[in-house]
Amino acid sequence: MIDEKRFSKRWTVGTKEFGYLKKPWTISTNNVRSSASKIDKADIKTNLAPNIKSIGLQQLPVVDGKGEVFIGGRRTVACEINGKENLLVEVRDIPDIDQMTASWGENYVKRDMRADQEGRLFERMGKKFGLSERELAKKLGVGKDAINRKIRAYNEFFVSRNETVPHNSTNDSAKAFNFGKAIELLPLHSKQKDRMLKEIKTKGMTVPQVREIIKHSNAMISVADTFDEPKKTAILTKIEPNLFRKELKPEKIIYDINEVAGASHKVSPHKIPKEQFTTQKEADDEYFIPRGGRCLGDTTEQYWYGTVNRQKHRKLEKVRKEAEKNERSNAQR
Repeated sequence: MIDEKRFSKRWTVGTKEFGYLKKPWTISTNNVRSSASKIDKADIKTNLAPNIKSIGLQQLPVVDGKGEVFIGGRRTVACEINGKENLLVEVRDIPDIDQMTASWGENYVKRDMRADQEGRLFERMGKKFGLSERELAKKLGVGKDAINRKIRAYNEFFVSRNETVPHNSTNDSAKAFNFGKAIELLPLHSKQKDRMLKEIKTKGMTVPQVREIIKHSNAMISVADTFDEPKKTAILTKIEPNLFRKELKPEKIIYDINEVAGASHKVSPHKIPKEQFTTQKEADDEYFIPRGGRCLGDTTEQYWYGTVNRQKHRKLEKVRKEAEKNERSNAQR
């Protein structure tokens, strides 16, 4: 039933109905995109309202029989901001489920809604009409996984963290959080999500980089799971602060796991100029052993040959180079 009191005038053209909607203009809860928050209103005032004022409405808002706008809510708010007295609308007296479907379909074609906004609508449709994700997917003509992921993105990022989840764009910066990155983060535990989200926003990561960091972090956790409970706990305590970070270095974490577990470390062949040490024992005691290896003798008259642990070797080399740099700096003063 159409509430005639909501319209100052109404007419039919072909199979479509139109009218002038009286104020106050109400946005239906069946409208996909939000226009009620301060951020939404600021965006509409800055971007959409001036555009409509300049070129006019290119697409009419659509209202239900009660005169509530279920397609074009942002356009309606923009018209109100512009001080428009009359709102020309299309009238569709259809059930709520069809309103929601139409609102989603229009925005889906235009590609101007966020993934979390879709998730919000999908969740509401499922609850309101008792539809499973499979049934909802069939009605909308999309995959069940897409329904599930967007509902989860809405709840786990927008609801829980007040984080919007826009769809991926070719112009996205590495620090932009989007649906592609959200998909990779969805299987993680809450603290892991929080850390990865912070890493993305502060240091920047592409979707492939996010995927790679998560893959390596989960692999390190799987290695820890192979040990008995006491060692597993000790290992996870040691390596956890370094997981799910952009600077994650699997080689260093494996080294830390071996340290806690008391396992042997992977070593690499290495050689040093022979004149640095007088005897093989001296080369072993002062160079190779501190670096997690051993001297195997001399290969030629010029070199001591042996093995080193790469992690220990890099750490000591870094300290040595820093000391040399400080010495040069002090000498120049």
